[in-house]
Amino acid sequence: MNRLANFFHSKRSQEKVFKGNRLAVSQKFCYGVGHILNDLAANTWYSYLIIYLTKVVRLSNSHTGLVVLLGQVTDGVCTPIIAILNDRTVCRYGRRKIWHVVGSICVSFSFPLLFTRLIGDEASASLKLAYYIGIAALFQFGWGCVQISHLSLIPEIAISESEKVELNAISSALRFICGIFVFCVTWILLGRSSEANISSSMWQQFMYLGFIIVGTGTVCNIVFHVGIKEPPSDALLKWLEERKNGNHKFRRRGTEKKGLLVRAVYPPPFPSRRSGASPAVVMTLQEKEKKKAADHSEGTECPVCLENEETRRSTLNITDKTAILGGGKSKRQWMTSPEMYKIGFVYICTRLYVNVSQSYLPLYLTETMRFEKESIAYFPLVVLVTGVFASTAVKPLNKRLGSKITFCLGAMMAVSASFWFFVQTIDARTAVYATSMLMGSGGSVMLVTSFSLIAQLIGQDKRSGAFVYGFIGFFDKVFSGAVFAVIQQLNPRKDQRAECFTCDEYTRHVQSIVPGAVALLALVSVMMFFESIFVCKKRASTTDAAVQVDFDEILGDGDTSSSGVETSSMTEKDDSEACNLDSVEKGACAMQNRTFDCSIESRNFHPKKTTMQSYVAMRLASASPPSPMLDRRTIL
Repeated sequence: MNRLANFFHSKRSQEKVFKGNRLAVSQKFCYGVGHILNDLAANTWYSYLIIYLTKVVRLSNSHTGLVVLLGQVTDGVCTPIIAILNDRTVCRYGRRKIWHVVGSICVSFSFPLLFTRLIGDEASASLKLAYYIGIAALFQFGWGCVQISHLSLIPEIAISESEKVELNAISSALRFICGIFVFCVTWILLGRSSEANISSSMWQQFMYLGFIIVGTGTVCNIVFHVGIKEPPSDALLKWLEERKNGNHKFRRRGTEKKGLLVRAVYPPPFPSRRSGASPAVVMTLQEKEKKKAADHSEGTECPVCLENEETRRSTLNITDKTAILGGGKSKRQWMTSPEMYKIGFVYICTRLYVNVSQSYLPLYLTETMRFEKESIAYFPLVVLVTGVFASTAVKPLNKRLGSKITFCLGAMMAVSASFWFFVQTIDARTAVYATSMLMGSGGSVMLVTSFSLIAQLIGQDKRSGAFVYGFIGFFDKVFSGAVFAVIQQLNPRKDQRAECFTCDEYTRHVQSIVPGAVALLALVSVMMFFESIFVCKKRASTTDAAVQVDFDEILGDGDTSSSGVETSSMTEKDDSEACNLDSVEKGACAMQNRTFDCSIESRNFHPKKTTMQSYVAMRLASASPPSPMLDRRTIL
């Protein structure tokens, strides 16, 4: 079986080499569906976890905040550890895919338990707290495994920069579809319930939601693992070669051929994707490998080791924008960089706005605005759709106005939405649709722009870029969990079944003041510590130039000196001044009429200058200087 699998794998490797290492459309789709389980679970976590724990499980507000806090801290702590272990893993199945399997198992096991009421109301509060903290920690660990392995697989399977961008675009589109799927399924499940409000009797609807999400995500994960073949890592190739050759027998000539064949059958990823090498370095290494293979083959062709002309051209056309070898900042330099802390503060404020407003919107709708239970499904759907449309406008705004102005526009929309949430009355609650659209647009513009700010900060420093993302992401998770814990601790509601007007107003303040405050902080920090960059249209500049011609033949004037090099500046006059060109200038204009405009209205030359200076000035005044070959008077 191993030989058969190796045979098919070698055939697929050969096909990939001869196709220029381009991914098929089916492979791109298979990669995109590998993160669907995470996307579905994340939408449910941020949108419904708090309302489920407080209304259905009837966990106290302080314990609910503690569950969210420890879950976020687990995610922040485990993410860098998982990244390190992911890079150091050696596995025949694939170091990225094996961690994807581990994470998928953890998520598939923990997520249904998170939304299933296995512990009844008669259980103690401490038992409930311990149960949900353990399940939340396991879920966050698995979620981080899937996320890191899925993202780190892009450089392994994608060769060109365009393929990387395309894979990220597919993942973003599927993430949007996952949000629509979650909210539509929730809408249907809540609509089938006979309860007027969300209560403990609706635990079955949330249980069905958990099973539907896990079932859908599991099917997508199977498609991902069947359709994606991860190339072996360098460590795996070294281990396979040492195991195959035994006691250093690879030094013998015959076994060395087999070693080269193994490397050809299992081609490692391009060095530039792992070490930051430029395309020139990559091509040099490839040429060396091909030369070695030719030397050891002694004239015998190896079809696996050779590349056709089409593949070679496609490889040479790769545009690599990775960092230069040996460049970039060290971790200590990043830790002392004030720019990282400024951009990190803006990003953390943005994530706080998005997370808090998304998590407490269902409570605001049901407790403060007195909407029906289905509102917790279709209002988040409005926020999601408007956010996606708003994100498409970020790129042209960045080109025209720069990142600072674009972020300020999004922050002002977010602050306006928070103020609208604060003054909204129950009688005019239909206006919440517009407020939700403003909230989704502002949050989306802020989030996309903050990501671009981090990308601009890292630049071409690919070597330590992961450290910057990990450092900022860690504090994002910790601060988000701490804010949720504080909000839940200050909640005055003691009994979830009792009416509490003060508690309803507290939800109004949380939904409006907390997101509005962090958005305002981000707005002020960007306005104070970031410079505006406007992208202006380029204007053509006029400079003096040297023209070398035979003026005796052009002007026909014996008093004029022989050919030489002269420079002159053009003197502009008013449009009302007459412009009388002599026969020499008119002839030159007629001869150059095919290449540039020589109208009298646009060329206000001095009427009395008919010498060499006027001719040079006429040539210099053109918006696009003509070729010297047009008048056939240029001395070469």
